[in-house]
Amino acid sequence: MLTKAVIDNLKVVADIYDDFTLLLVQLVRVLLYQAQDHIHYALLLPQNPMQVLLKDYKVPLELACEVARPGVKHIAAMAQE
Repeated sequence: MLTKAVIDNLKVVADIYDDFTLLLVQLVRVLLYQAQDHIHYALLLPQNPMQVLLKDYKVPLELACEVARPGVKHIAAMAQE
C-alpha cells in the first residue's frame, strides 16, 4: 500500500525526470540550431556520444538515442549514394 509520503516522493522524482528530459530536448534544439548538417552536429558531440551518454552520464537509452540521432546521416540520403 502506498502512503501519502511515498506518493509525494514519487511525484517529486517524476517532476525531476520530466525536467531532465526537457533539458535534454532543449540541448538537442540548441545543437541543431548551431549545426548546418548532420556532420557538423556530430562534431559538436563528444567522440562516441552513445558510450559517453550511457556509461559516463548514465542517460537512459531512449534519451541518449534522441541526442545522438541528428548526428547520423538520414537513411534516405544514404540510399541515394
